[in-house]
Amino acid sequence: MLWLTYQPGGVRELYTYSFDTRKTESVIRFASSDGIISHCKIAKPKGPYYSANPLQIVYVQNTREIVIYNTETKILRLVGTATDAVLALDVVDKSIREDLEESKSTSFIISVIDDSETVSIYDTENQQARPNAKQQVRIKQSKNFPDNYKPKAFFGMGYPYYISSYG
Repeated sequence: MLWLTYQPGGVRELYTYSFDTRKTESVIRFASSDGIISHCKIAKPKGPYYSANPLQIVYVQNTREIVIYNTETKILRLVGTATDAVLALDVVDKSIREDLEESKSTSFIISVIDDSETVSIYDTENQQARPNAKQQVRIKQSKNFPDNYKPKAFFGMGYPYYISSYG
């Protein structure tokens, strides 16, 4: 389980709770100068081989920057920057087969929807200095999108939006 607490002086602290060990642990501490922190998600590969891999946290900083943080090495890395303010985020383990040596890396696919109605997909294996989205599509410009829905606004109602990725 993962949650963000607000401390005096604008400090925020991200905590995890392990049901196996029944322990609460402080993971990241954000100063007030770190800006807005949102959409915090746990990123951990699935399966028995991956139990030794460190927990990673994906979050959005300053409404647009998608960041991944390794809890063991304490290294954070920018995965990408969304076109507009992120409304929803999903993290999926990229490994497909545990029997292949090359699939034993800890990489993830991160999908986001932003306020400009754009879906962006980021790959955490991307090590570029200025990462870009692996794929990006504006919802209303997608193939076979119904014309009668194009003038409608899909986001901006203040709801907690949720997306889910597969594949």
